[in-house]
Amino acid sequence: MANAKPEAEQFALYPNPASSQVKLHLPASASGSARIISDLSGRRVLTQTVRGANPQLNLPASLSGGVYLLQVQAPGFSDKPQRLVIQ
Repeated sequence: MANAKPEAEQFALYPNPASSQVKLHLPASASGSARIISDLSGRRVLTQTVRGANPQLNLPASLSGGVYLLQVQAPGFSDKPQRLVIQ
């Protein structure tokens, strides 16, 4: 694909499905990012702003099991949301 981002400019999350936390593999350009979890209707259910390249996202117990979208945003970095399944 001509418009595909290099692998180093994408993020990955694991484990998926998750229960209490998710670890993120982030490119250097995502340091100091906002992590946004939305439900499938697009409603934001969690926003965390993190300084540095903290690769861990703690999931609050108030999030019920289901399918969500996780997006990482930072100055100079924005990638498409990825599917996150919470058990």
